[in-house]
Amino acid sequence: MNNSAHVKFLEMLGWEGEELQEFLPEWLRAAKLLGLSDRDVAFAVEKWIPAYWDLSLAGVRKYIAACIRGVVEIAKGADYQARGDKLIYVNMPSVPVLLGANRIASGGHVHAFYTSYLMISVLTAFFNKNSGKNMDFDEEPGCFRSPCANCALNRLRLRMCSEGRLPRPNVAWSWGLRCSESPKTDEMVGCIMHGADVNVTVTIPHDAPSGVVEADYAKKVDLLTAEMRLAQEKVSEATGWPVSDDDVRRAMDDYLEYMDRIQTLTDLVMTADSLPISGGELTLFGLCVELCLSIDGNYIIDALDTIIAEVRERIEKGIGLAPRNAPRLACHFNPLGTPWLDKAFRDSGVCLVQGKLLPFADKFRGFVAEESDIYRALARICLSIPSTMNMLDEARINAEMLTRYPVDGALYGFYSSDSWVGALQKTMVQVIEAETGVPHFYIEGSLWAGEDTDYDSRRAIVRSICNYLKISNI
Repeated sequence: MNNSAHVKFLEMLGWEGEELQEFLPEWLRAAKLLGLSDRDVAFAVEKWIPAYWDLSLAGVRKYIAACIRGVVEIAKGADYQARGDKLIYVNMPSVPVLLGANRIASGGHVHAFYTSYLMISVLTAFFNKNSGKNMDFDEEPGCFRSPCANCALNRLRLRMCSEGRLPRPNVAWSWGLRCSESPKTDEMVGCIMHGADVNVTVTIPHDAPSGVVEADYAKKVDLLTAEMRLAQEKVSEATGWPVSDDDVRRAMDDYLEYMDRIQTLTDLVMTADSLPISGGELTLFGLCVELCLSIDGNYIIDALDTIIAEVRERIEKGIGLAPRNAPRLACHFNPLGTPWLDKAFRDSGVCLVQGKLLPFADKFRGFVAEESDIYRALARICLSIPSTMNMLDEARINAEMLTRYPVDGALYGFYSSDSWVGALQKTMVQVIEAETGVPHFYIEGSLWAGEDTDYDSRRAIVRSICNYLKISNI
């Protein structure tokens, strides 16, 4: 393997000297796990990352580096097991507080990895490598031939586990907060690859009356509280490391420290006269709202403190990505997987800004202050994150976002492969548009399809939306 591209990649993200030499072998192993060739890494260094990520910002470089550290940790899973540590594989979405509590309680001997979500996010965001570029679906194990799998995450996880590229976890912790698809998929993956040592599931029925605020709905909160406490007991039995309520509180403190910074950054970006960072970059910093990278949290906090300072400086100097009067479109899907779409809008004079997955830290702190049971506070947090509640409750939360921050429109879509979110959005957008008066737009597509299949077919739609917004502003 020619290491020159990999060295340049790490140097670009801030590694240097002895630290680079020590980290390089670990990154090379992670790159092999991800299926990245020297050519793929060179492409990322020379073209992809400079085109879609602002590397002049140290905060952006540091947070991308944190994601790379997270993938490197996943690649070290077999080493951790060999020394007696335990591995937990987690799917999305979840709130990562309990996973952090396991790490704290075990003194770092329990490792919680969001394997598929983190890896596919890194592949799509920084290397333009989607599921189709990584796998031959005609040879997919078991029943996961296209179009049976609901997203690339399932395919990626199944392929890596069945080939032995990922070690078998001690615990597979499946969260079915949005729909029942992920627990069922986990069960199928387990059957095909002989599973984990222990499977633990947290699910909730979507049976609350439409319009009920589920974070305040006692029956739902009580059920999820009991589900999470029972699940944690089962996980502790499997790992051998009991998790106390104080461990959960410490993990909650760490999570809220992160969320405080996310709210500060979001407020700065969304209220600036000219957009200081892109919508994709704002989403990047919000990645840990629903997952943990299983690395030293100081890397994440340092990256956030750095970008907040840089954004403040840009605002003071009037530096932005577009003119002050450029229309803003709240993006209600994750643009990490489609950075080219973010840029396509910006090139047409419209800025994508985040409108989802960055809930308000002060609301979360309120739940913690109001509840003596830390699991109950955590349940209320779970039930206040978009897409985990009934449609009218989610519409209320999204409408709150659109009225809190100045935007000219809202963009939905790219969840056509999702059996819960994709179907919900098409109806929900009509409710939010009527509530707020903000025009809503929808683009059909998959987050994991990649630029090659989507860019040309979406370009005309992007231009039409941009023209509408610019004419409306006039």
